[in-house]
Amino acid sequence: MNKLILIPVIGIIVLSIYLLIPINDPKPNNVVNLDGFSYYDIEKIQNSLKQKNIIVSTPVPITDYTIESYCPNISDIDSSLITYCTTTAVVNSQGDSIGNINFGGSPEVTMFALATFETTSISEPSVPIIFEILVKDLVCDCWAEYNSTSFSDISNWILESHKFFNESNKPFMKSTVDNLSDTKLVLEISQTENSIIQTLYIIKKV
Repeated sequence: MNKLILIPVIGIIVLSIYLLIPINDPKPNNVVNLDGFSYYDIEKIQNSLKQKNIIVSTPVPITDYTIESYCPNISDIDSSLITYCTTTAVVNSQGDSIGNINFGGSPEVTMFALATFETTSISEPSVPIIFEILVKDLVCDCWAEYNSTSFSDISNWILESHKFFNESNKPFMKSTVDNLSDTKLVLEISQTENSIIQTLYIIKKV
């Protein structure tokens, strides 16, 4: 079921960093929903977005005390299980750094992905493109088959969320789709004094 929830927000910190250290990621060997996407799928995303003139940097592993800044705690996942995170910087077709695409979980198992973008306008054209490619590359191109919401496709969900946010005159909006294959999608939109922050979470159902 799709839900739109309005929640006030006091402050949000977004990290947009160029990081160019390669990943040394061991192959999965734990049993925590090994199905679905993994850290390695960033290569698929890089290739898909490159065709749209959107550049994603080489991923960087995060394992120290700063991990929560890149892969924050998610209510669906026990925070003690999140011990590994990778982050990339995203540059749009105009050459502007707009945010990050991150993966989180343990070194062996990818549990979620998130993409966070901070732009001057909610109408930044790169963001819906990136969100749609993320869902199709990491989950499936199967919206009509698995999703039972009133939204016709991913683009329609994002655009209607934008419309709801603009018309609500509230600083924060959250929309959830929890029945797309074995994943949960969460779209959050918030407004600061000078920018719009949009975050998409793609969470495996553990």
